[in-house]
Amino acid sequence: MNSFRKKKDKKKLGPVTMIFILIGIIFCITSVLSFLGFEGQQPIINNAMLETTLVTMNNLFSKEGFQAIFSNITMNFQLFEPLIYVIISLIGTGIAYKSGLLKNIAFSLKKLKPIFLTFLILFVSIVSTFFGNYSFVFLMTIVAILYRYIGRNPIIGIMTVFLGLTLGMGAGIIYNYNDYSLGIMTQLAASIDVDKNYTYQLLSTLYISIFSTVILSILMANLIENRIVPKFKNNSQEDDNIIINKKASYFAYITFLLSILVVIFLIFPGFSFSGFLLDNTEEHYLAQLLGENSPFYQGLPYLFTIILILCSFVYGKLSGNLKTSNDFHEGLSSMFDKTGYLFIMMFFTSLLIGILDWTNFGTVFTAKLLEFMSILEFSGLPLIVVTFFIFLIITILTPTPVGNWLILSPLVVPLLMRANMTPEYTQFIFSATSGIGCALTPLFPYYAVLLGLCYKFQSENDDIITLFGPMKKMIPVILSIMGIWLLILVGWFLIGLPLGINSFPTL
Repeated sequence: MNSFRKKKDKKKLGPVTMIFILIGIIFCITSVLSFLGFEGQQPIINNAMLETTLVTMNNLFSKEGFQAIFSNITMNFQLFEPLIYVIISLIGTGIAYKSGLLKNIAFSLKKLKPIFLTFLILFVSIVSTFFGNYSFVFLMTIVAILYRYIGRNPIIGIMTVFLGLTLGMGAGIIYNYNDYSLGIMTQLAASIDVDKNYTYQLLSTLYISIFSTVILSILMANLIENRIVPKFKNNSQEDDNIIINKKASYFAYITFLLSILVVIFLIFPGFSFSGFLLDNTEEHYLAQLLGENSPFYQGLPYLFTIILILCSFVYGKLSGNLKTSNDFHEGLSSMFDKTGYLFIMMFFTSLLIGILDWTNFGTVFTAKLLEFMSILEFSGLPLIVVTFFIFLIITILTPTPVGNWLILSPLVVPLLMRANMTPEYTQFIFSATSGIGCALTPLFPYYAVLLGLCYKFQSENDDIITLFGPMKKMIPVILSIMGIWLLILVGWFLIGLPLGINSFPTL
């Protein structure tokens, strides 16, 4: 059996090899399209006026192409967002693992039924979109360790978090900075030549967001338990010398609550010495809290890690799991074992994304799809379906929601308003499809993190580490939820239910 599996594994192409093949395909396709003069008109808003700019395809088989590739390799990796998140997250989860804090939490979760545990993780993942992309690294690592203690396969936990964060990207009960940024662009697009008095309100999609969060958590939990869990064998429970201590857990929880109170004090203005972590140059509170220049948003990974280190230190000392300073230092680095593959995947993925970005392929292709949409004479249900799949294709090619909406909103929002659909509804369609697209593409940066963590936590029985291996396991769930999302969007439109406060699908 083992010899058969080894022969089978030799026939499979590793993720790095597949990435080089994809780079080769990109070289060929973009060079041919560049030679053929493939270009598009990109709509932009400038000084309250809708303008267009010509976007051309860059040729990789040129002097400029080769110079761009070699000169940007290091910079692309340095700017690769998951890189710093992974390092910070592994430090925090490492000490939490070594101190026994995670084992204590797993002991409590072990009492839950598998289906309810899956629902809980999905619900937390969807709500955690509030914290941005850091949630991918932090939650996938934490849940993998918890699953290993419970006796479930850690890869199931990693995939559950990934699916919750991507497919639930359009839902979420708490609004984040992406919602705020998309709303600003939606307001500009709607007021440019359709309704100059239009104002986007953050609570305008509250009802459909809450409904989607609950429904997706329930349905995804059932799909994961029935379609993904049977594909993996349960692992034997983690056998170590880590002690579980109730007294230590109480003090750790008190430390956590006190830490949260301190953070709340630092992010709420209006009190003496409060609000230190806000960006006071912004007008709106959400922008002050989660804006690009916000100390809170910039330091969020560090805050999580500091709180985790404090709680772990308290638990480890009181339980006896961290007896010396050497134990503490070893704990900080304990999660870096078997992470070489993770960093390799991030490096080559950053190379792939950097090359594709330089060619302008995604931007030109998006511009062409926008030209196609502008000539459509659909309305109502057919227009919703076409818009849904066009958004989906664009996100698969360029999984950057805010960047995509910057290009799409100036044309799509007015187009759908003229078809009697509100800007809020159009933006919600885009948010929902963006999450699905991110789940379906290896170009999404956090898919590389998924691959690396699957490799770190895999057992001898797992057969998953190819570029599209995890996606093959997840694809039944992704496609099913894609259908559910489409039903939610279409049903909400046909019934005419309010999207949120003073907001409906139609004008």
